[in-house]
Amino acid sequence: MITVACMPLFMWPALQQFDKIAWFGIFLLPFILKIDRSKTGDWRYVLAAFIFSSLYIVLGQEYWAMAAGLSIIFSLIEIKFGRMNEMAFYALIFYLPITRSFFMLFGFYIRLEITKWAAAIISLFDQSVGFASTIVIHNGAQFSVDAGCMGLRLVITGFLLTLLIVNQRSFQLGISVRRGIVSLFLSLSFVLIILANFFRIVLLILIQSPEGTISHEAVGIATMIVFHTIPLIYLSNWILDKPWAKALPDNISYHKEQFLLYPSIALIALTTLLSTYVNAEKIGLNEQSNLPVFAGFESTKAQDGVISFSNGKATFTIKPLHPLSFSNHHPMICWRGDGFEISNESFGNIGEFSCMKATLKSEKLQPLNTVWWYTNGDGFETISELEWRLRSIFKHVKFYILNFTSSDQNELVFMINSVTNTLNKMNKS
Repeated sequence: MITVACMPLFMWPALQQFDKIAWFGIFLLPFILKIDRSKTGDWRYVLAAFIFSSLYIVLGQEYWAMAAGLSIIFSLIEIKFGRMNEMAFYALIFYLPITRSFFMLFGFYIRLEITKWAAAIISLFDQSVGFASTIVIHNGAQFSVDAGCMGLRLVITGFLLTLLIVNQRSFQLGISVRRGIVSLFLSLSFVLIILANFFRIVLLILIQSPEGTISHEAVGIATMIVFHTIPLIYLSNWILDKPWAKALPDNISYHKEQFLLYPSIALIALTTLLSTYVNAEKIGLNEQSNLPVFAGFESTKAQDGVISFSNGKATFTIKPLHPLSFSNHHPMICWRGDGFEISNESFGNIGEFSCMKATLKSEKLQPLNTVWWYTNGDGFETISELEWRLRSIFKHVKFYILNFTSSDQNELVFMINSVTNTLNKMNKS
Protein backbone atom coordinates (compact mmCIF):
# COMPACT_ATOMS: atom_id res chain seq x y z
CA MET A 1 0.00 0.00 0.00
CA ILE A 2 2.87 2.38 0.81
CA THR A 3 4.42 1.73 -2.59
CA VAL A 4 1.14 2.23 -4.47
CA ALA A 5 0.47 5.49 -2.59
CA CYS A 6 3.93 6.91 -3.36
CA MET A 7 4.06 6.28 -7.10
CA PRO A 8 1.41 8.75 -8.36
CA LEU A 9 3.09 11.54 -6.41
CA PHE A 10 6.50 11.28 -8.06
CA MET A 11 5.25 10.11 -11.49
CA TRP A 12 2.69 12.88 -12.01
CA PRO A 13 5.09 15.65 -13.24
CA ALA A 14 6.32 13.40 -16.08
CA LEU A 15 2.81 12.14 -16.92
CA GLN A 16 1.75 15.75 -17.52
CA GLN A 17 4.14 15.83 -20.50
CA PHE A 18 2.32 13.00 -22.30
CA ASP A 19 0.57 13.95 -25.53
CA LYS A 20 -2.26 12.09 -27.28
CA ILE A 21 0.10 9.73 -29.08
CA ALA A 22 1.84 8.88 -25.79
CA TRP A 23 -1.49 8.05 -24.18
CA PHE A 24 -2.33 5.91 -27.22
CA GLY A 25 0.86 3.99 -26.44
CA ILE A 26 -0.36 3.45 -22.88
CA PHE A 27 -3.61 2.08 -24.34
CA LEU A 28 -1.56 -0.51 -26.26
CA LEU A 29 0.19 -1.75 -23.12
CA PRO A 30 -2.32 -4.50 -22.16
CA PHE A 31 -2.01 -5.91 -25.68
CA ILE A 32 1.81 -5.90 -25.60
CA LEU A 33 2.37 -7.60 -22.27
CA LYS A 34 1.90 -11.32 -21.73
CA ILE A 35 2.12 -12.88 -18.28
CA ASP A 36 3.25 -16.42 -17.51
CA ARG A 37 1.36 -17.26 -14.30
CA SER A 38 3.46 -20.38 -13.72
CA LYS A 39 6.46 -18.19 -12.81
CA THR A 40 7.08 -15.09 -10.75
CA GLY A 41 9.52 -12.31 -11.48
CA ASP A 42 13.09 -11.92 -10.35
CA TRP A 43 15.05 -8.79 -9.39
CA ARG A 44 15.37 -7.31 -12.89
CA TYR A 45 12.74 -4.59 -12.54
CA VAL A 46 13.70 -3.92 -8.93
CA LEU A 47 17.26 -3.35 -10.12
CA ALA A 48 15.98 -1.12 -12.93
CA ALA A 49 13.91 0.87 -10.41
CA PHE A 50 16.99 1.28 -8.19
CA ILE A 51 19.09 2.57 -11.12
CA PHE A 52 16.40 4.99 -12.33
CA SER A 53 15.71 6.21 -8.80
CA SER A 54 19.44 6.83 -8.25
CA LEU A 55 19.61 8.86 -11.46
CA TYR A 56 16.62 10.88 -10.29
CA ILE A 57 18.26 11.57 -6.93
CA VAL A 58 21.51 12.70 -8.59
CA LEU A 59 20.15 14.56 -11.64
CA GLY A 60 16.69 15.65 -10.47
CA GLN A 61 15.02 15.17 -13.87
CA GLU A 62 11.43 14.04 -13.47
CA TYR A 63 11.51 11.46 -16.27
CA TRP A 64 13.92 9.33 -14.19
CA ALA A 65 11.24 9.28 -11.46
CA MET A 66 8.76 8.21 -14.14
CA ALA A 67 11.11 5.39 -15.16
CA ALA A 68 11.49 4.29 -11.53
CA GLY A 69 7.71 4.30 -11.08
CA LEU A 70 7.08 2.18 -14.17
CA SER A 71 9.77 -0.28 -13.10
CA ILE A 72 8.11 -0.60 -9.69
CA ILE A 73 4.73 -1.24 -11.35
CA PHE A 74 6.28 -3.97 -13.49
CA SER A 75 7.92 -5.48 -10.38
CA LEU A 76 4.60 -5.63 -8.56
CA ILE A 77 2.90 -7.21 -11.59
CA GLU A 78 5.55 -9.93 -11.75
CA ILE A 79 5.30 -10.65 -8.02
CA LYS A 80 1.53 -10.66 -7.88
CA PHE A 81 0.48 -12.17 -11.22
CA GLY A 82 3.48 -13.81 -12.94
CA ARG A 83 6.60 -13.25 -15.02
CA MET A 84 6.15 -10.89 -17.99
CA ASN A 85 7.37 -11.52 -21.52
CA GLU A 86 10.51 -10.05 -23.09
CA MET A 87 8.53 -7.24 -24.72
CA ALA A 88 7.81 -5.69 -21.31
CA PHE A 89 11.26 -4.16 -20.74
CA TYR A 90 11.36 -2.65 -24.25
CA ALA A 91 7.88 -1.21 -23.69
CA LEU A 92 9.13 0.33 -20.44
CA ILE A 93 11.94 2.13 -22.27
CA PHE A 94 9.72 3.39 -25.10
CA TYR A 95 7.11 4.83 -22.72
CA LEU A 96 9.64 7.13 -21.05
CA PRO A 97 9.65 10.85 -21.91
CA ILE A 98 13.47 10.65 -22.10
CA THR A 99 13.19 8.28 -25.08
CA ARG A 100 10.99 10.72 -26.97
CA SER A 101 13.37 13.59 -26.14
CA PHE A 102 16.35 11.51 -27.29
CA PHE A 103 14.80 10.85 -30.70
CA MET A 104 13.77 14.48 -30.99
CA LEU A 105 17.31 15.77 -30.35
CA PHE A 106 19.30 13.25 -32.36
CA GLY A 107 16.57 12.76 -34.96
CA PHE A 108 17.59 16.02 -36.64
CA TYR A 109 20.59 14.32 -38.21
CA ILE A 110 18.38 11.52 -39.55
CA ARG A 111 15.91 14.05 -40.96
CA LEU A 112 18.80 15.84 -42.64
CA GLU A 113 19.88 12.65 -44.42
CA ILE A 114 16.29 11.79 -45.40
CA THR A 115 15.95 15.23 -46.98
CA LYS A 116 19.17 14.76 -48.97
CA TRP A 117 18.06 11.34 -50.23
CA ALA A 118 14.59 12.57 -51.20
CA ALA A 119 15.94 15.62 -53.02
CA ALA A 120 18.56 13.52 -54.82
CA ILE A 121 16.00 10.98 -56.05
CA ILE A 122 13.45 13.54 -57.24
CA SER A 123 16.14 15.71 -58.89
CA LEU A 124 16.90 12.78 -61.23
CA PHE A 125 13.54 13.47 -62.85
CA ASP A 126 13.05 17.15 -62.01
CA GLN A 127 16.08 19.45 -62.01
CA SER A 128 14.12 22.24 -60.29
CA VAL A 129 14.28 20.42 -56.95
CA GLY A 130 16.83 21.55 -54.39
CA PHE A 131 17.34 21.26 -50.66
CA ALA A 132 18.74 23.17 -47.70
CA SER A 133 19.21 21.25 -44.46
CA THR A 134 15.81 19.63 -43.67
CA ILE A 135 13.96 21.64 -46.34
CA VAL A 136 13.26 20.49 -49.91
CA ILE A 137 12.36 23.26 -52.37
CA HIS A 138 10.19 22.41 -55.38
CA ASN A 139 8.59 25.02 -57.68
CA GLY A 140 8.98 27.65 -54.98
CA ALA A 141 7.22 25.54 -52.32
CA GLN A 142 9.05 24.23 -49.24
CA PHE A 143 8.65 20.76 -47.76
CA SER A 144 10.41 19.56 -44.64
CA VAL A 145 10.92 16.45 -42.56
CA ASP A 146 10.14 18.22 -39.29
CA ALA A 147 10.04 16.45 -35.95
CA GLY A 148 6.50 17.72 -35.43
CA CYS A 149 5.12 16.05 -38.56
CA MET A 150 2.97 12.96 -38.23
CA GLY A 151 5.58 10.68 -39.76
CA LEU A 152 8.19 11.32 -37.07
CA ARG A 153 5.72 11.80 -34.23
CA LEU A 154 4.87 8.15 -34.77
CA VAL A 155 8.43 6.86 -34.27
CA ILE A 156 7.88 5.69 -30.69
CA THR A 157 4.38 4.49 -31.54
CA GLY A 158 5.93 2.54 -34.42
CA PHE A 159 8.19 0.74 -31.95
CA LEU A 160 5.25 -0.03 -29.69
CA LEU A 161 3.22 -1.33 -32.65
CA THR A 162 6.18 -3.60 -33.44
CA LEU A 163 6.04 -5.04 -29.93
CA LEU A 164 2.27 -5.47 -30.31
CA ILE A 165 2.67 -7.34 -33.61
CA VAL A 166 5.37 -9.64 -32.23
CA ASN A 167 3.41 -10.35 -29.07
CA GLN A 168 0.15 -11.11 -30.88
CA ARG A 169 1.86 -13.43 -33.36
CA SER A 170 3.76 -15.27 -30.60
CA PHE A 171 0.48 -15.65 -28.70
CA GLN A 172 -1.14 -17.21 -31.78
CA LEU A 173 1.77 -19.66 -32.08
CA GLY A 174 1.80 -20.35 -28.33
CA ILE A 175 5.53 -19.57 -27.98
CA SER A 176 7.83 -17.30 -26.02
CA VAL A 177 10.15 -15.19 -28.16
CA ARG A 178 13.89 -14.87 -27.63
CA ARG A 179 15.12 -11.47 -26.46
CA GLY A 180 17.44 -11.29 -29.46
CA ILE A 181 14.50 -11.78 -31.82
CA VAL A 182 12.66 -8.87 -30.18
CA SER A 183 15.77 -6.72 -30.68
CA LEU A 184 15.91 -7.85 -34.32
CA PHE A 185 12.32 -6.76 -34.93
CA LEU A 186 12.94 -3.37 -33.29
CA SER A 187 16.00 -2.86 -35.49
CA LEU A 188 13.93 -3.73 -38.56
CA SER A 189 11.24 -1.36 -37.29
CA PHE A 190 13.74 1.50 -37.07
CA VAL A 191 14.89 0.92 -40.66
CA LEU A 192 11.29 0.74 -41.89
CA ILE A 193 10.38 3.95 -40.03
CA ILE A 194 13.21 5.76 -41.85
CA LEU A 195 12.05 4.24 -45.14
CA ALA A 196 8.46 5.33 -44.45
CA ASN A 197 9.55 8.90 -43.77
CA PHE A 198 11.65 8.92 -46.93
CA PHE A 199 8.66 7.96 -49.07
CA ARG A 200 6.54 10.36 -47.07
CA ILE A 201 8.61 13.40 -48.04
CA VAL A 202 8.81 12.20 -51.67
CA LEU A 203 5.02 11.87 -51.87
CA LEU A 204 4.44 15.23 -50.19
CA ILE A 205 6.56 16.88 -52.87
CA LEU A 206 5.01 15.00 -55.78
CA ILE A 207 1.42 15.77 -54.74
CA GLN A 208 2.32 19.30 -53.53
CA SER A 209 0.82 18.83 -50.06
CA PRO A 210 1.81 21.74 -47.78
CA GLU A 211 2.27 21.53 -44.02
CA GLY A 212 -0.87 21.92 -41.93
CA THR A 213 -3.26 20.28 -44.41
CA ILE A 214 -5.22 17.07 -43.88
CA SER A 215 -3.48 15.46 -46.84
CA HIS A 216 -0.09 16.24 -45.25
CA GLU A 217 -1.02 14.33 -42.10
CA ALA A 218 -2.78 11.57 -44.02
CA VAL A 219 0.33 10.90 -46.12
CA GLY A 220 2.35 10.49 -42.90
CA ILE A 221 -0.06 7.90 -41.51
CA ALA A 222 -0.44 6.08 -44.84
CA THR A 223 3.30 5.71 -45.40
CA MET A 224 3.75 4.37 -41.87
CA ILE A 225 1.09 1.73 -42.50
CA VAL A 226 2.30 0.73 -45.98
CA PHE A 227 6.06 0.82 -45.43
CA HIS A 228 6.27 -0.07 -41.73
CA THR A 229 3.30 -1.89 -40.23
CA ILE A 230 2.32 -4.19 -43.11
CA PRO A 231 5.92 -5.40 -43.76
CA LEU A 232 6.35 -6.14 -40.05
CA ILE A 233 3.19 -8.25 -40.02
CA TYR A 234 4.52 -10.35 -42.90
CA LEU A 235 7.98 -10.61 -41.30
CA SER A 236 6.50 -11.71 -37.97
CA ASN A 237 4.50 -14.46 -39.69
CA TRP A 238 7.66 -15.75 -41.35
CA ILE A 239 10.32 -15.33 -38.64
CA LEU A 240 8.41 -16.34 -35.52
CA ASP A 241 7.48 -19.65 -37.06
CA LYS A 242 11.17 -20.64 -37.16
CA PRO A 243 12.59 -22.87 -34.39
CA TRP A 244 15.46 -20.45 -33.68
CA ALA A 245 13.01 -17.67 -32.81
CA LYS A 246 11.56 -19.56 -29.83
CA ALA A 247 12.93 -19.00 -26.33
CA LEU A 248 14.32 -21.97 -24.44
CA PRO A 249 12.17 -23.30 -21.57
CA ASP A 250 12.80 -21.49 -18.30
CA ASN A 251 12.18 -23.65 -15.26
CA ILE A 252 13.63 -21.22 -12.74
CA SER A 253 11.38 -20.37 -9.82
CA TYR A 254 11.69 -17.11 -7.94
CA HIS A 255 9.15 -17.68 -5.19
CA LYS A 256 11.83 -17.99 -2.50
CA GLU A 257 13.03 -14.43 -3.01
CA GLN A 258 9.65 -12.71 -2.79
CA PHE A 259 9.97 -11.88 0.90
CA LEU A 260 12.86 -9.55 0.02
CA LEU A 261 11.24 -7.97 -3.04
CA TYR A 262 8.40 -6.17 -1.25
CA PRO A 263 10.52 -4.22 1.27
CA SER A 264 13.08 -3.42 -1.44
CA ILE A 265 10.39 -1.99 -3.71
CA ALA A 266 8.82 -0.01 -0.85
CA LEU A 267 12.22 1.44 0.11
CA ILE A 268 12.91 2.56 -3.47
CA ALA A 269 9.45 4.15 -3.74
CA LEU A 270 9.82 6.06 -0.46
CA THR A 271 13.34 7.23 -1.36
CA THR A 272 12.17 8.47 -4.76
CA LEU A 273 9.22 10.30 -3.20
CA LEU A 274 11.48 11.91 -0.58
CA SER A 275 13.86 13.02 -3.33
CA THR A 276 10.97 14.74 -5.09
CA TYR A 277 10.54 17.09 -2.15
CA VAL A 278 14.29 17.45 -1.57
CA ASN A 279 14.77 18.49 -5.21
CA ALA A 280 11.91 20.96 -4.87
CA GLU A 281 13.61 22.46 -1.80
CA LYS A 282 16.91 22.80 -3.70
CA ILE A 283 15.16 24.47 -6.64
CA GLY A 284 13.51 26.94 -4.31
CA LEU A 285 16.89 28.12 -3.02
CA ASN A 286 17.85 29.72 -6.36
CA GLU A 287 18.18 33.47 -5.96
CA GLN A 288 18.15 36.38 -8.38
CA SER A 289 21.55 37.63 -7.19
CA ASN A 290 24.86 37.37 -8.98
CA LEU A 291 23.30 37.43 -12.44
CA PRO A 292 25.41 38.67 -15.37
CA VAL A 293 24.49 42.15 -16.59
CA PHE A 294 23.94 43.03 -20.26
CA ALA A 295 23.23 46.64 -21.20
CA GLY A 296 19.60 47.19 -22.18
CA PHE A 297 18.40 43.76 -21.03
CA GLU A 298 16.33 42.78 -18.02
CA SER A 299 17.18 39.41 -16.50
CA THR A 300 15.27 36.71 -14.65
CA LYS A 301 16.46 33.39 -13.24
CA ALA A 302 14.11 30.43 -13.29
CA GLN A 303 13.93 27.80 -10.58
CA ASP A 304 15.89 25.32 -12.71
CA GLY A 305 18.83 27.69 -13.20
CA VAL A 306 17.89 29.00 -16.65
CA ILE A 307 18.71 32.72 -16.97
CA SER A 308 16.58 34.72 -19.44
CA PHE A 309 17.27 38.21 -20.78
CA SER A 310 14.89 40.45 -22.72
CA ASN A 311 14.90 43.97 -24.13
CA GLY A 312 11.38 43.95 -25.59
CA LYS A 313 12.58 43.24 -29.13
CA ALA A 314 14.64 40.12 -28.57
CA THR A 315 15.41 37.53 -25.91
CA PHE A 316 18.26 35.21 -25.12
CA THR A 317 18.73 32.52 -22.52
CA ILE A 318 21.67 30.81 -20.85
CA LYS A 319 20.71 27.26 -19.96
CA PRO A 320 22.88 24.93 -17.84
CA LEU A 321 23.18 21.39 -19.21
CA HIS A 322 23.95 17.92 -17.94
CA PRO A 323 25.37 15.27 -20.32
CA LEU A 324 22.90 12.61 -19.13
CA SER A 325 19.93 14.93 -19.45
CA PHE A 326 17.47 15.07 -22.35
CA SER A 327 15.12 17.43 -20.55
CA ASN A 328 13.24 20.51 -21.66
CA HIS A 329 16.27 22.85 -21.50
CA HIS A 330 16.87 22.16 -25.19
CA PRO A 331 15.21 24.75 -27.47
CA MET A 332 13.56 22.07 -29.65
CA ILE A 333 11.78 20.79 -26.55
CA CYS A 334 11.44 24.00 -24.55
CA TRP A 335 9.80 26.04 -27.32
CA ARG A 336 7.34 23.24 -28.06
CA GLY A 337 6.46 23.20 -24.38
CA ASP A 338 5.66 26.92 -24.69
CA GLY A 339 3.18 26.23 -27.47
CA PHE A 340 5.33 26.97 -30.53
CA GLU A 341 5.69 24.85 -33.63
CA ILE A 342 9.28 24.48 -34.85
CA SER A 343 10.09 24.39 -38.55
CA ASN A 344 12.97 25.09 -40.97
CA GLU A 345 15.57 23.56 -38.68
CA SER A 346 19.03 23.88 -40.19
CA PHE A 347 22.74 24.33 -39.61
CA GLY A 348 24.04 27.83 -40.22
CA ASN A 349 26.50 30.56 -39.35
CA ILE A 350 26.08 33.95 -37.77
CA GLY A 351 29.35 35.81 -37.88
CA GLU A 352 32.06 33.54 -36.54
CA PHE A 353 29.59 31.25 -34.79
CA SER A 354 28.27 27.97 -36.16
CA CYS A 355 24.73 27.52 -34.94
CA MET A 356 21.44 25.70 -35.23
CA LYS A 357 18.59 27.72 -36.71
CA ALA A 358 14.83 27.32 -36.64
CA THR A 359 11.60 29.23 -37.12
CA LEU A 360 9.05 29.40 -34.30
CA LYS A 361 5.38 29.68 -35.22
CA SER A 362 2.43 30.51 -32.99
CA GLU A 363 -1.15 31.52 -33.62
CA LYS A 364 -0.78 34.53 -31.32
CA LEU A 365 2.62 35.85 -32.45
CA GLN A 366 4.44 36.54 -35.69
CA PRO A 367 7.14 34.01 -36.69
CA LEU A 368 10.30 34.17 -34.60
CA ASN A 369 13.87 33.38 -35.65
CA THR A 370 15.79 31.38 -33.07
CA VAL A 371 19.41 30.19 -33.06
CA TRP A 372 21.46 28.28 -30.51
CA TRP A 373 24.74 26.54 -29.85
CA TYR A 374 26.57 24.90 -26.96
CA THR A 375 29.44 26.50 -25.07
CA ASN A 376 31.59 25.74 -22.06
CA GLY A 377 31.87 29.45 -21.28
CA ASP A 378 35.61 29.37 -21.89
CA GLY A 379 35.87 29.84 -25.63
CA PHE A 380 34.74 26.43 -26.88
CA GLU A 381 31.53 26.30 -28.94
CA THR A 382 29.88 23.43 -30.81
CA ILE A 383 26.57 22.47 -32.40
CA SER A 384 27.14 18.74 -32.02
CA GLU A 385 24.92 16.99 -29.47
CA LEU A 386 27.43 14.16 -29.15
CA GLU A 387 30.56 16.32 -28.90
CA TRP A 388 29.48 18.48 -25.97
CA ARG A 389 28.16 15.46 -24.05
CA LEU A 390 31.41 13.51 -24.49
CA ARG A 391 33.52 16.53 -23.49
CA SER A 392 31.35 17.12 -20.46
CA ILE A 393 31.59 13.49 -19.32
CA PHE A 394 35.27 12.79 -19.97
CA LYS A 395 36.76 16.24 -19.41
CA HIS A 396 34.42 17.22 -16.54
CA VAL A 397 33.49 20.49 -18.24
CA LYS A 398 30.23 22.34 -17.59
CA PHE A 399 28.27 23.24 -20.74
CA TYR A 400 25.48 25.69 -21.48
CA ILE A 401 23.07 26.43 -24.32
CA LEU A 402 23.05 29.98 -25.64
CA ASN A 403 19.66 30.54 -27.30
CA PHE A 404 18.86 33.82 -29.09
CA THR A 405 15.38 34.67 -30.40
CA SER A 406 13.86 37.63 -32.27
CA SER A 407 11.29 38.33 -34.98
CA ASP A 408 13.76 40.70 -36.68
CA GLN A 409 16.85 39.15 -38.27
CA ASN A 410 18.92 42.33 -37.94
CA GLU A 411 18.02 42.65 -34.28
CA LEU A 412 18.97 39.01 -33.80
CA VAL A 413 22.43 39.49 -35.33
CA PHE A 414 23.02 42.69 -33.34
CA MET A 415 22.03 40.95 -30.09
CA ILE A 416 24.31 37.96 -30.74
CA ASN A 417 27.32 40.20 -31.46
CA SER A 418 26.65 42.36 -28.42
CA VAL A 419 26.07 39.49 -25.99
CA THR A 420 28.99 37.35 -27.17
CA ASN A 421 31.37 40.31 -26.96
CA THR A 422 30.22 40.95 -23.38
CA LEU A 423 30.64 37.27 -22.49
CA ASN A 424 34.17 37.23 -23.94
CA LYS A 425 35.10 40.24 -21.82
CA MET A 426 33.68 38.51 -18.72
CA ASN A 427 35.74 35.38 -19.42
CA LYS A 428 38.97 37.38 -19.82
CA SER A 429 38.46 39.42 -16.65
